[in-house]
Amino acid sequence: ENGNGVWFVGSVNVNITSTDQGSGVQKVIYCLDGGTWVEYVGNISIDAQGNHTLEYMANDLAGNVETIKTLSFKIDNTPPITTATLTGNKVPDRGLYNSSVSIVLSSQDDISGVGTIQYSLDEAAWATYHDNIIVTSEGNHSLMFRSIDLAGNIEQQSIVNFTVDKTAPTSGATLTGGEGTNG
Repeated sequence: ENGNGVWFVGSVNVNITSTDQGSGVQKVIYCLDGGTWVEYVGNISIDAQGNHTLEYMANDLAGNVETIKTLSFKIDNTPPITTATLTGNKVPDRGLYNSSVSIVLSSQDDISGVGTIQYSLDEAAWATYHDNIIVTSEGNHSLMFRSIDLAGNIEQQSIVNFTVDKTAPTSGATLTGGEGTNG
């Protein structure tokens, strides 16, 4: 549960029970999300994503009607989607940068919202993303990233590979041939 209510992943099953010490329960009726009131005859399974409100009440054989009770819950079966934006001096058409690389991760989840964004740079342990990731070290790098939404859905990890090479090449020259006189 978070500040927005109870989240479920997958379908939600609702079982309504009712007792009456006097004449006995005649029937239980319910209404899902403001729809039509129907008689409860057994387990209710709800799998539609989003916010739900279930109203229900019982009637006894003497004609007494229970006050309507309300049950609210939310379903989210879809993980968030995360993207990585790399900036630096990129060599066109290659995953090669001749400068440090700044990485911004952003995530979207339209149902329950994004809980956390996680990343792993060069196979390090997963860390929580808070701000730009700056890669200054030269060499080949691999960034894995994913998000977890407020319902607990974990996105399948994505990977971006890139190389940082900030060092100019070095060259040398040698002379060969027949050496003349006077050096």
